[in-house]
Amino acid sequence: VGKNGQRLIINGELYSPHEVMSKLGNDFVDGSCDGLALLRLLEEKGVNGLRESAAMFGLALLEPDGSVLLARDAWGQKPLFVARQTNHWAFASTIGAMHQALGPLQIRTEAMVECLIYKSVGGLKSSFEGIRQVAPGGWMRLKPDGTSEEGFWFQWPDIDDRHATPHNVRLLLEKSIEQRCPTDIPCAVFLSGGLDSGIVATVATEKLK
Repeated sequence: VGKNGQRLIINGELYSPHEVMSKLGNDFVDGSCDGLALLRLLEEKGVNGLRESAAMFGLALLEPDGSVLLARDAWGQKPLFVARQTNHWAFASTIGAMHQALGPLQIRTEAMVECLIYKSVGGLKSSFEGIRQVAPGGWMRLKPDGTSEEGFWFQWPDIDDRHATPHNVRLLLEKSIEQRCPTDIPCAVFLSGGLDSGIVATVATEKLK
């Protein structure tokens, strides 16, 4: 619960709650929910404050005026579905939860074609009629009067291929993995047999032993 009565629901993880709370002039108590740091960040800096976080999430924030702010992590690692009904909105991180809220769902015919051709559903649509996704790095505000507004909190960085050297890529990997594998708690890597999980396991073993 926020200072002004805000209520946050989050599916995901904030990787550096201590750092986020420190920047806000507060301490993060070990054992607290990382969502608390995300709530404080939203309270102090609004949705654009998410730029200062390293996280994966689908979140919903009930604001003091009765609006609900939805936001999704920069790369869309966590899903966030939304649907407009006649008298209400529905949102959730899973289609199963949407089914519970909306009742029987109708498969979108085009979705089957998209999956056969592209192995995924196109754009911000879903496999079902009337259900769409909040964009990666995007936000959506559902207002009490039934209207909505949306935008993006994430700004794509300028990419300069001249800096994409093997050494710099390695440094970025090491920094990212260290950030997501704190030394004060046990960590594990689920190996899929692919290149990505193998790289993560190798770097983590070298940096955290």
